[in-house]
Amino acid sequence: MAREIKSVRVLRAALEQCERQRDKLREKAKSCSARAPRAVKPARGLVTGRNEALAWLASTGNPNPFASNVFSRAQAQAMVGALYSAGAVLVQVSGIQQEAWRIKSEGGPYADTLMVTPQRGKQDALMRILSKRFHADEVSLRDNKIRAWWD
Repeated sequence: MAREIKSVRVLRAALEQCERQRDKLREKAKSCSARAPRAVKPARGLVTGRNEALAWLASTGNPNPFASNVFSRAQAQAMVGALYSAGAVLVQVSGIQQEAWRIKSEGGPYADTLMVTPQRGKQDALMRILSKRFHADEVSLRDNKIRAWWD
């Protein structure tokens, strides 16, 4: 029972850290959005480009916005927080899908790919974290970026 209580405390601390990071990123996004030009929506609702993961997870209306067959929103936020804690410089969501039917039925866009930029020497630690939730063929390293994709 003591282990379970400690686990809950650790998870709460990780979630609180994620929420603090999210709040900081929201503030940065507000200052950037005032200066940035509006993006043009791509055809068929597929968003090209990438978005910082914590900010995107917090802003989408979809209750299960990332790999919904594996992660709840809170689990995805905890995973991203763990990646930052382990040495990620930047974690982005990619492959964002925001078709009209998806937004209507699911409440917001959905993504299935994380792109992780590691600090020098932190690739192995980040790969270990990702390998706990992704299959080996779903995690790859290329040009010093880790791609984790869930089908």
